[in-house]
Parts: sequence; structure tokens; C-alpha cells
Amino acid sequence: MEDRVTVSIELQLDSSAARIADLDDILGDYRRAFVLFCDLLHATPEIMEMDENDQLMLAKKSFGSFYWMMTAIWSQTSHKPGVCYANGSYFPTEKEHQRFPDAKDCASRCVFHLNEPIRALVLTDAEQAVAAYLACFIDGVPKLSADGCKKYSAMRDKLIRYLYELCGKTMVSRGMRGELAVAGRVSRIISIYPSITDLCMRASDNMEVCEVLQTVKFDSWMTKVSCDRTL
Repeated sequence: MEDRVTVSIELQLDSSAARIADLDDILGDYRRAFVLFCDLLHATPEIMEMDENDQLMLAKKSFGSFYWMMTAIWSQTSHKPGVCYANGSYFPTEKEHQRFPDAKDCASRCVFHLNEPIRALVLTDAEQAVAAYLACFIDGVPKLSADGCKKYSAMRDKLIRYLYELCGKTMVSRGMRGELAVAGRVSRIISIYPSITDLCMRASDNMEVCEVLQTVKFDSWMTKVSCDRTL
């Protein structure tokens, strides 16, 4: 892969949020997350059994949800007022400190609707991982083939069952038992996903930011990563 060295360097995670993110910081984190996203899909039998067109539609539809969940989870390690990235930078909620405009107020919404509820849940590492991947399978993917829809639903149900098991272990470890307690924790996690859908829609409609990001050829880079990983 052409940018493998760059991406490998950025995989050295840094939770310091020591600086305000510029465009290069955000693009670097975006690329790091996309490589992880491709690896997850590539390691999932249900996805790899889909035909190529279904795989591509799933990747295009789901990456935004995965990325918002990952940034929200990563932001738990910092108490800076904004969205934190895995490279030592963060995007502040205060508009006067932003390096480029957040016209749809996505940073503040992420902090209020994602970061704070996730912080209140105190998710385990395993719960974080499953919750992030489950974000890819919540909204559905239009125009999947019948077989693709079946595999998509199977993967979503599998992840929900796994999340339920993990939440059960968490509740036991915290001295709480019973199906009601477990179901309540699962429900609190799943209730976060509509906010992710809203953020994805706002970010895609954020024209000021889109104009800035047009300087970078995302599609060609993402397509190359997908092809190199035989997704």
C-alpha cells in the first residue's frame, strides 16, 4: 500500500490532545481509522462472503458511523472541550479556536450526545470495540442484494448478542445481577446510535467543511486501500 509507512506511524496512538487539530491532523486520523475499518471488515466472514458490490456499499455507508463512534470513544481519555483524535490533537468546540469552520456544530453535538453518555457508561475495552463495530450495522444499507441483507442482519444480530454477553459480565463485576440490569445497559448503549446517524447527516451536509476537504482526494485514497485489502 502506497501510504503504508505514514499510516503505520499514525497508528502509534497518542491521547494527549496537546494541540488543536489542523486539516492534516484530521486527515491523518481519518486515514488511520479507515485502515482499521477495512481490517475489521476483512476479518469478518459474513462481510467477506458478500459480493463485491455489497461490500463496497456497506463500506461507503458504514464508515462514517464507525468513525464517529471511534472518535467519541477515544475522547474518553481526554477532558479537553472537543473531539479528540488518536494523534495527540483535538477539534475544539469553541469556534474561535477552530482551525476551520464547523458550520453544523458537529463537535459540540459529538461532545454532548456521544462523549458524555459514553463517559457515563464507563464502557470496558471489549464493550467499546463491539459498540464501535455495531455502529456499522444499525442504520441499514440501501440496495444491498437479498443475500447481502441476510448477511448484514446476521452480523448485526451477532454483535448485539455479543454486546449483551459483555454487558452481563460488566454488571456482575460491578455487583449488579439480573436480566433487567443487563438489558438496561444494552439499551443505554444502543440509544447512542441515533445521535451518530444525526452527526453523519450533518457532517455530510456541512458545506463549509466540505469545501475545505475538497482539496484532498478521499475517494481515490479510500478506493486504493479497499482494493489493496481485497475488500
